[in-house]
Amino acid sequence: MINSIVLEGKVKRVEKKQVGEKTLTKFDICNVTGWGDNVKYNWFRVTMWRDIPLEENTKVAISGRIEQDEYQDQDGNSKKVFNVTANELSFLDKKE
Repeated sequence: MINSIVLEGKVKRVEKKQVGEKTLTKFDICNVTGWGDNVKYNWFRVTMWRDIPLEENTKVAISGRIEQDEYQDQDGNSKKVFNVTANELSFLDKKE
């Protein structure tokens, strides 16, 4: 079975953690689809096992594998979240 995803979006909420000699970088990507009154914001949690110099609002493209988790919020509502383990990242912002 193939489990592969390619995403483009803006980086939000970057966290880094040292695990032994490796750096775990976690961040969220906001991917926007649609136009006009039909805009939809899709959020993905991303994990990479590298030290990446990321800043919020940087536009990136990633590829990796995706998993869906479910959890209950504070009010008892069922929520779904998409987690991506990325193995490639490209910066899409233009350098000035």
